[in-house]
Amino acid sequence: MQTRASLPDVWLLCGLLLLAILPAVTARKIRHPCLKSAANMLAGALFGIAWAALFAQYYLQDVLPPVWEGRDITVIGTVDSLPSYFESGARFTFAVEKVLDQDGVSPIVPKRLALAWYQTEGQLLSAQVQPGARWQLTVRLKRPHGNANPHLFDYEAWLLERNLRATGYVRSDQKLALKNQQLQAFVFSPGNLIQVLRSGLRERILQALPEHRYAGVLVALAVGDQRAIDQW
Repeated sequence: MQTRASLPDVWLLCGLLLLAILPAVTARKIRHPCLKSAANMLAGALFGIAWAALFAQYYLQDVLPPVWEGRDITVIGTVDSLPSYFESGARFTFAVEKVLDQDGVSPIVPKRLALAWYQTEGQLLSAQVQPGARWQLTVRLKRPHGNANPHLFDYEAWLLERNLRATGYVRSDQKLALKNQQLQAFVFSPGNLIQVLRSGLRERILQALPEHRYAGVLVALAVGDQRAIDQW
């Protein structure tokens, strides 16, 4: 499936699943060990191809339509990752719970987004963007895209692995009717609780070692956040 330019049709995948049953049933009646193993391997291969393709169909159908790229969309959801803070803002994963209508039309938005929120005057994003918080945000999105240069980091594949089907940024709400606002400080779920604990441990390490360049390495070893490692 990784080498194909397109996925097989659903009817073909269903046919492969039915076809996989035949060698699996036949293998039970075969006594010769080599033939029995061959039948089981054939059934497993057919089932594996269909299984991988069906999973790909499921994840790739959660897509941002081109018509909604680069347009203001207001969404409600939660910060469901450990935010990454940088000098001019924050990056985080956003789990969409609701999409507000836009001029009477409901935009189609993927369930998980990779967002950047750039700091403006008077904002302290490090204090606002916390794991598990529910927000109403106006965003501009685009479909996942990464450079195709050989031997470099495949950003598009990285997004797909994490089921992030659109990227974008939070719009400044100074001229917008709908403001960016926190609706709830914390929404309980096992995943959000883990992210809050990771965030607290990261902050404790960074505060305890404010002038040590290896603090980011300790954070990566403790909570798996490699983004805090200094480029040196």
